[in-house]
Amino acid sequence: MKAKQVLCALLAALTLCGCSQKPAPSAGGSAPASSAPAEETRTPVTTEAEVRALYGTEASSIASVTPYEGDFLVQIDSACPMLDWVYGKSGVRRELMLLTQGIASVDICAAGYVNVLTDGISIHNGHRSFPHYETASILGRYDEYGDAMPYGDGHSDVDGRQTYWAPVTESHRLGMEGRQEALSGAQLEVSGLSLSFGPLADGSDFTAAYCWVPDTDISYDERNRTLTVTCHNTFLDSGELNKESGIDEAYLRENGSIYPADFPEGPLEGRCRLVESSYVTQSGNDAVILLVLAECEEKLQYTVETGYEGPADTAPYLRLELRKAASWQ
Repeated sequence: MKAKQVLCALLAALTLCGCSQKPAPSAGGSAPASSAPAEETRTPVTTEAEVRALYGTEASSIASVTPYEGDFLVQIDSACPMLDWVYGKSGVRRELMLLTQGIASVDICAAGYVNVLTDGISIHNGHRSFPHYETASILGRYDEYGDAMPYGDGHSDVDGRQTYWAPVTESHRLGMEGRQEALSGAQLEVSGLSLSFGPLADGSDFTAAYCWVPDTDISYDERNRTLTVTCHNTFLDSGELNKESGIDEAYLRENGSIYPADFPEGPLEGRCRLVESSYVTQSGNDAVILLVLAECEEKLQYTVETGYEGPADTAPYLRLELRKAASWQ
């Protein structure tokens, strides 16, 4: 019993000795490293060269650096066009916008708030549509150093897509090249011109992958007040049926062809008060629509909407809308 008591006393003494020992210093004599994360490095930037340096090897993709009230808007042309906002007080970068079309121009509305006019050309397949505006904002999400604002202190992003109204003197090109189509409908509407398209009677390659409005040029002759819409490789005469191609009348009807009729050359039906007269004609391999615009004191603008008449990618249409510009524009 006495031996057991002595053993317990020795164990207690060894435990006390172990608890009183301090950790050994490191080889360099310094204290052990802390497990807390290091603070983010902040480097204020005041010049374009300093902004580019923040991107390291990615700086070669920078298309432009635009200063704004001590901060910088950075446009990056890589696989997808991007816009970053760089805070001058800290050098912190925040992604502002990622686009699927090229950039034609950028307006800075406020710090971290931009309005972009696209060029209408898809970065994925070169598909051309009419330009449009896209807006984006991180205003209110971050403070002047680029740090996130507390929940409830900011406000909603201003993201969205808006219509671009071009002056009638501005030329544009859109649609799909290398595809033959038939003009299946053309008329004036209260807002402008409406066109629809279908396959030729022989089927051609209208739906080889998917169909879209034909390669189309829009231009304006100011002296004659004539807006010209030229649809390349587009025909008023849909041609003859070739059943050996696997195309039949049911297919043509389903895809918007006017076969066996042809679209008549001459003035268009319908009325638009901004169009004085209209005419459609065949010029070589192109269908050409001429719109003589009405005389008016206000400048005229136009935009173009494209889409499909059906639920699938068949029977594409193009709608050119006209309007008078606002007095302050």
